[in-house]
Amino acid sequence: MGMCYNTRMAKHRYGHRTPEIGKVDFASGWICGVRHLASKSAHGSFWHRHDETSIMCCLRGEYSYELHGIPSITLSSGHFLVIPAHVEHRHLKAVDPMGDRLEILLATDAPKALGHSAFTRESCRGLHSEILKRALSPVKCDKRLMESCRALYELAGRTAKRLTPEELGLARILCQLILYKMARPAPIARRIAGCRFSDITAWIDAHLTEKIDIDRLMAHIGYSRTQVFNMFRENTGLTPIDFIARQRIKKACDLLESTDMPSCRIATACGFSNASAFNAVFRRQTGTTPLAWRGNAT
Repeated sequence: MGMCYNTRMAKHRYGHRTPEIGKVDFASGWICGVRHLASKSAHGSFWHRHDETSIMCCLRGEYSYELHGIPSITLSSGHFLVIPAHVEHRHLKAVDPMGDRLEILLATDAPKALGHSAFTRESCRGLHSEILKRALSPVKCDKRLMESCRALYELAGRTAKRLTPEELGLARILCQLILYKMARPAPIARRIAGCRFSDITAWIDAHLTEKIDIDRLMAHIGYSRTQVFNMFRENTGLTPIDFIARQRIKKACDLLESTDMPSCRIATACGFSNASAFNAVFRRQTGTTPLAWRGNAT
C-alpha cells in the first residue's frame, strides 16, 4: 500500500494487495483477511475502494483520510476507523505517512457456512451491524484491545516465514476477539483520559516555537519521565519528541499553504533550529520537500 503510480499499478492496485493472512487462512466465511501495514517513510496515496468493510487500527503515527462528500477524518494511534464497503477514500493530499496499522477486512454478509468461527451467522451479522454504527469516526481503543491488535499485527508481519498451525489458530482467536471488542463502545474512563491528553497536545501546539524537552513536559504535566513516555505511547504510539516533531511539521504544512513565508522563516516559526533540520524532518514525514509541498498546494 502506498506505492507511486506506475505500470505496476495494473497488477497491484493501490489498497487491494493480497492480505498477509487471507480468507482461506481464517476459514470463517466472514473475515476476509488481515493486512500488516508498516511504513518507515511517507508514500503516495490514490483513490480506491474495497468490496469489504475495512477496519483500520492505528498502532503508530497519524493518518488523515479524504472521502468524497465527507469532511476529512484523522486516525491517530490507539484508535480504529471503520470504512464501509464501496466508500471511495485516500490519504489526505495523497500522502500516505509513516506509521503502523492493522487492517481487518469483513465480508458485507456472513455466509451460511462459517467454518472456524466462534459466532453463529446471526451473531456475525449483529457484530458487523454494531461495528458499522461506528463507521467514519475514530474510536478509542482500550488497553486490552490495543494489545490484541498489536499481537495480530505481529503475526501478520511474520507470514513470510509461514504461520504454524498454532499461530494460525491464535490469529483466528485474536481477530474474532478484536471484532467482538470493537463492537462495544470504549469505557467512559478511557474517553475521559483521552480528553486530558488533548489538553496536553493543545499546550504543545501553543508552544511549538519554543524549546520543548522531556523535563519541560514533566514539569507541565506533573508526571515522572516514565509516566510521560507511557502517556504518549498509549495515545499516539510515538515518543514525546517524535510527537512534537510531527506537530511542528503539521504547522509547517499549514504555513506553506496559507502564506508566502520563505522556508527558512517557517523553520524558525515551527521551532526548528535551522532550515537543514527542518527539511530533513519534513521530507521524512511527508515524502517530499517544503518547496514541492507548497507547489502542490497552489
